[in-house]
Amino acid sequence: MMIKVVHIRAFVASILLATSPLDAAVPQTPQTTPTPQLRATPSPHQGQQVYIPQWKVGESWSVECDVPNFLLAKTPPWISNRKMGQDPRPRWTFRVEKMTDVGGKLRLFFVRASGSVPTMKAGADLVFAGRIEPSGKVGSLFLYKAEYRYPMGQGVNTLRKDYNKQSAGPFPVINDSNDIPSDFPYLDATFAPAGSNKVDGVWKEFVATDIVAGDLRDRSVRQTIVFEPSKMQFGEELKVPVDRSLNQDVYMKLLGQRHTIRLVFNPSYPWPVYGEGPKGKFWFVK
Repeated sequence: MMIKVVHIRAFVASILLATSPLDAAVPQTPQTTPTPQLRATPSPHQGQQVYIPQWKVGESWSVECDVPNFLLAKTPPWISNRKMGQDPRPRWTFRVEKMTDVGGKLRLFFVRASGSVPTMKAGADLVFAGRIEPSGKVGSLFLYKAEYRYPMGQGVNTLRKDYNKQSAGPFPVINDSNDIPSDFPYLDATFAPAGSNKVDGVWKEFVATDIVAGDLRDRSVRQTIVFEPSKMQFGEELKVPVDRSLNQDVYMKLLGQRHTIRLVFNPSYPWPVYGEGPKGKFWFVK
């Protein structure tokens, strides 16, 4: 699929801090994110603003996953015409447990992800952050920290990720720590501010690193947000009613790797209504 998008090279100023929400520490006051410069391209679509979910404490949602049976398929899930296993599709529930404002500038959302049945041992405690606008809403949203739980033998191991220490600023996060579909982009209203010229979409590369088993590894990500419906893919089956003209496709790809993650956001729902990538597919169900 050919997409005409705007390349934003100027990296946003850092608003990620070394202190830890998981430890209930208070971050320092973040800097203001500068507005990127956009280049116009012809587009009839009127909704070229980045959709930012506005979560509330107690809000919850569930997604259903289609995870491939690798032994049956004998091919990775991103290969076309793969066969799927017949096991029941796992469901994950996300719940906003807590919300904290820090210094009137940054809002933290504490989200717990858990399986629909006790036998699903994987889980996650996710901390998202967003810049507070004068309206009281958040003008950005990104994954700040996480603790992932995954089965190991008869027990459960925990892996902590301090994403605020992996980059000089917010960046899209691809979860390859467990099976939970918690991949999340960096959404910021300044990527396409109100009143800007019409654009089909925006793309940007984010520099990030991670230390794995003592080795420094590149986690840089290219992110593309598509606003123009004619540039989007619409072949997927959705499990909730949506106005597809309002959808926003978000693509994330680790640089140097072949696989791309696609997420479909819609302003009627707090989480992507559809997602696909190397681990399979998921659908927003309730």
